[in-house]
Amino acid sequence: MLYFLIVSVIILRITFLKYFNGSRNIGYILPLFLELIFIYPFFIVDILGLKWSIYGFIVLYSSILSLQIGLLPLKSLPNNRVNAVVIKKKILLNTIYISIPFYLVGVLSNFSLSQLADFSLSNYLSIANSSALERYSGTQVLTIQYKIGSIFCYYAMFTVGFLVGTKSVKCNSIKHYYFLAVLLFLIALLDSFLMAARAGMMMMSFCFFSSYFVTSQYLKSGKLIAISIPIIFKLLSVFFLIFGFFLVIQIFRGGKEDYDFLNIVNHLLTWFIGHISAFSNWIDAYDLYTKPNLGFSTLAGISDLIGVKERDSGIYVATDIGEGRLTNIYTSLRPLIEDYSILGVFVVYTIFGLIFSFFIKTKHMQFKGVLFICCVGITVYLCWSFVTSIFVYNTILFSFFCFSLASLFFVKFK
Repeated sequence: MLYFLIVSVIILRITFLKYFNGSRNIGYILPLFLELIFIYPFFIVDILGLKWSIYGFIVLYSSILSLQIGLLPLKSLPNNRVNAVVIKKKILLNTIYISIPFYLVGVLSNFSLSQLADFSLSNYLSIANSSALERYSGTQVLTIQYKIGSIFCYYAMFTVGFLVGTKSVKCNSIKHYYFLAVLLFLIALLDSFLMAARAGMMMMSFCFFSSYFVTSQYLKSGKLIAISIPIIFKLLSVFFLIFGFFLVIQIFRGGKEDYDFLNIVNHLLTWFIGHISAFSNWIDAYDLYTKPNLGFSTLAGISDLIGVKERDSGIYVATDIGEGRLTNIYTSLRPLIEDYSILGVFVVYTIFGLIFSFFIKTKHMQFKGVLFICCVGITVYLCWSFVTSIFVYNTILFSFFCFSLASLFFVKFK
């Protein structure tokens, strides 16, 4: 039955390929991306003997199909020349320059000078292991400098991604923007090793990618690079690079110079595909008559701050997904369903698609600024959707708010 469902999805994807006249259309690529992280891994889940359900498959795919429906107006893309002009670029760049030292100081502020001064591998493995244990036990106390620095960092990545998106590769300033991005990524790499955490680096990458993606696609009127063999190999290279990064971080978490390689790989597989089993477990037991939370799950950080609903450490309790594996990653659909019901999710995802369609196709420039912000928010949300709602993290929410204000004040769409 599972293979029949997957083949049906592939046939439907080929149908949409013909509808959009090729793979270059943003209306085709966005749902394909979600299928790659939510649908096709069902095959691997089944081979590994992990839990999954047909109901879970249908709900996941229906949400993707809803997004696809909202993107159908992009069948014909506009040919008009458009531009995104940065007003007072110096001010915008200065905010990035300020963000870099703030983030570095924040990362280092969680540790004493004596801890950092010992440059032995065993010392840094011990630091990483302690950080991981404190985080999972709920006893980790992060400094205010680190929290503020993280907000600055995510804001800077949103902004740099936008600046890179506004320039062609032939422009001299593109090198300067990439240098700023690399500098921020290097600090994030230090943060990842010291904290034995991988989420921060990934969220930084998605912040950069989301603003870059939306900006560049606006300037290209929704025309992406066509899928080809070289592109597929490049994407596979990126995947293995990410997997390697996760592997090293997991070694640091263990805190030992001798480690069980196969056990670590097994753990990482759970992280990459466990969301499918966890969501299937949860949706099978979900009561359709549960009272909706109306946004307090998707924005759990804010509801925790104002005292409406306390956010648990780790957000959700881990569930058994089979073969002795546990995970607490349920995808962003769980909080969204808790907020608006299953039918509400389909409506929300259709609206996501319509917002993208309107942003690319409308000629009313007075709406472009707000639509741009919405599309960046939707993109970063979808990128992190295999984990949970990215807006449960207040650092992301506040940094996105700052980026939104900056784009409204300093960017003019033409």
